[in-house]
Amino acid sequence: MSDYLGTPVEAYDEEGKKVWERNLDIYGRVKTEEALGEKNLIPFRFQGQYEDEETGLYYNRFRYYSPEEGCYTQQDPIGLAGGNPTLYGYVYDTLCELDPFGLAILFETGTYGGLNSSVHVGDGLQAHELIRHKYLVQKKLTSQRVRLSGNPAIALDNVHHTRVGGAHWWETQIRKSQGLGRNQFHPNLKRELDITQGGLRKAGYPASQARKLRKEAEKFYKRQTKLKCLG
Repeated sequence: MSDYLGTPVEAYDEEGKKVWERNLDIYGRVKTEEALGEKNLIPFRFQGQYEDEETGLYYNRFRYYSPEEGCYTQQDPIGLAGGNPTLYGYVYDTLCELDPFGLAILFETGTYGGLNSSVHVGDGLQAHELIRHKYLVQKKLTSQRVRLSGNPAIALDNVHHTRVGGAHWWETQIRKSQGLGRNQFHPNLKRELDITQGGLRKAGYPASQARKLRKEAEKFYKRQTKLKCLG
């Protein structure tokens, strides 16, 4: 079993008996671990990390992470685009953020243009907008061909984005419950944001971060409507 961020915390046998349990601190160090058999039964730590028993470091695909130091042992391959000015940092808050590839941060917020820039190529993440591009097109704030790069967005992997149980999947379920089709938007912005924010929450995105992203999206929408009036 894993916690809400995908960190393994418990394991059970075929009879439903607990055979393993582990708790990590905020840096990923093992605080407590109990096992009926093999102690290191589950070698995975924070999502995307695999412990190297010989070195005690956690393999994070593109680089290694040191739980003792609370940082990576190599600089970020994508430089400052990874969102951390030290180049060695993990995430700002391990209670609500992940870095499964050692590149950009899963659940990192930014803009559609920023999260889709060339420096993010290969990070395995996709920019997810709270206010859909098609919604902005319907409101005549842009055209189908022109994507607004300043639209607030969040970095998601496939699991949290497009697969069953991801943000898009949950949005579809919420729209159905309100009598809307899969790609049918609510004409009222507040109600539409209730749907997209709800999809993020159901997909496991932290509530505080979802509220923050929503505020940025509301500000962005207000700016676009003002520009339309001035134009």
